[in-house]
Amino acid sequence: MKKSRFTPVPVLLSVLCACLFFAFSTLKAEDSVLPATVIPAPLGVLKRIDGGLEIRRSGQVLAAKEGDAVYAGDQLKTGASDRTLLELSVDKSQVSIAFDSVLILTDPEKKNGGQPGLSLIRGLMWGLKTSAGSGLNIKTPAADLTVLSAEYFVKVPAPDQTELVVKEGTVDIHYEEFNVRAGNMSQVTLQKGKQPMTQGITEKLLNEQWAQRFA
Repeated sequence: MKKSRFTPVPVLLSVLCACLFFAFSTLKAEDSVLPATVIPAPLGVLKRIDGGLEIRRSGQVLAAKEGDAVYAGDQLKTGASDRTLLELSVDKSQVSIAFDSVLILTDPEKKNGGQPGLSLIRGLMWGLKTSAGSGLNIKTPAADLTVLSAEYFVKVPAPDQTELVVKEGTVDIHYEEFNVRAGNMSQVTLQKGKQPMTQGITEKLLNEQWAQRFA
């Protein structure tokens, strides 16, 4: 008697089930392998906080503490009696904002030696940049500043005004159609629609009106 060439149905069903189980298991294994989360590099670290500091990050409001890292897109906001000191990662430059100020950090630019950008929306900041590499770019609503190597103060009393004091060093200013270079012990006042006004500043006036707010 001839043996049948056909495989019994139960055997076929067993093989089919095994194949489906293997395919399903493979898909589950692939689904479980998630892409690695890319953690952005911090632009700096908060070295000191006097009072409080609010950080707005990705739609959230965070209460900052000393030692926290800050990233591109972070908005730092101080209250009426708060101050904070920030150290930038790229060259250890120091930046401090005083009472009722808003500062935003932006992505570093390769053409600018990896220096992050800073936008002072309002208030008062102090900075110390000792490295002679790429300039640190600071934007205000009225002007663009490039700190080459300097100890300096920037104030935004109103959206159409910017005041800059350079204690020592050099800061370049681009304002409307004007390009101004500020040097040692100089004060530059900028107001939209008017020419820049540059004058010298005395040590006494610098300490009383600017430096003491960060002492």
